[in-house]
Formats: sequence, C-alpha cells, structure tokens
Amino acid sequence: MTSSELEILCNTWKQHLEAWKQSGQSQVDYCRVHGLKSHQMTYWKNRCR
Repeated sequence: MTSSELEILCNTWKQHLEAWKQSGQSQVDYCRVHGLKSHQMTYWKNRCR
C-alpha cells in the first residue's frame, strides 16, 4: 500500500469515526447500519491516530 493510498483510507475512516462519535450509537450499531465491520473500525481507529 502506498502512502497516498493509506492517507485516503485514513481520511475515509476518520470521517466514519467522527460520524460515529456524533451519532451517539455504539460502535457495533453504527457499523451495522453503515455496512462496516466493527473490528475494521477498531483497526483504523488505532492505525490512523
């Protein structure tokens, strides 16, 4: 994965992370509604700090 691809993925996940925080939902519920996998969100939350 190139650094630009990593940056794009981080930006995408950061948008999801921000929307999740604003939603007031649990991480599992947010992921279910948006067709995401909770373990992937956890991975990107840690990876893109």
